[in-house]
Amino acid sequence: EAKILGHNIKIDSEIIRERIAYLPGELGVFKDWTASRILAYLFKLYERPVNWEKVKELAQILNLDLHKKTKELSRGNKQKIGIISVLAPDVDILILDEPTSGLDPLMNNEFYKLLKEKQVSSGCTVFLSSHQLEEVEKIAHRVGIIRQGTLVEVATVTQLKQLALKHVELSFTSSSDAKGFAGKLPKDAVKNLIVERTSVKFLYNREELTLFLTKLEGVSFSDINIRDSTLEDIFLEYYGMEANSEKKHESIFKLSKRRFFP
Repeated sequence: EAKILGHNIKIDSEIIRERIAYLPGELGVFKDWTASRILAYLFKLYERPVNWEKVKELAQILNLDLHKKTKELSRGNKQKIGIISVLAPDVDILILDEPTSGLDPLMNNEFYKLLKEKQVSSGCTVFLSSHQLEEVEKIAHRVGIIRQGTLVEVATVTQLKQLALKHVELSFTSSSDAKGFAGKLPKDAVKNLIVERTSVKFLYNREELTLFLTKLEGVSFSDINIRDSTLEDIFLEYYGMEANSEKKHESIFKLSKRRFFP
């Protein structure tokens, strides 16, 4: 069973469609139609009143020629037609599947700026599906991770990072110094220890990081880098693999009975 805004999707599908805007991962368009004709058709299809001044404003911001036929447009410009079709109407929910597909970095930034303005001005809810995890990390209030068709976690990015360990990398002047330091690390506090020539990489419990730093006194290293887990690190962890290999590795999450999604 699934409901949107309290309405059953099987029984009340027409009511739901009047209150949502949807952008598919690949928008189907008529090749010989102009962008403006396609938008007019989509809006009329749902009997949706639209401010055409708003459409023209969005087209100008996104640098889209509304009078060009779609067969003359690049993939990114075709995507802009779909973006305008969901940002122009006044709806309660936006459902976006890979909305920035085909857009260059500058247009990516413009789209997310427009999306934020839309959300603030109308108070609408946005469901966004994307493999661009850096973008998701910047804009999402809450993140859901799906594994093999099952929703395995729902939490804010901050909550997810609070569970994750710190990524630590130290550089030494020689490989013997690197191996010597790695051998002295407490095994119970370190995860995924990797020694690569003159560098040592590992994950460390964020709550014990201050204590770890005090232990570095007297250790001769040339550089150190400590960072939080990114959303990509966390996502890959749920799939049980490292970013560049298919080897299973220990969880970067602390042992905790608390989960955000049962």
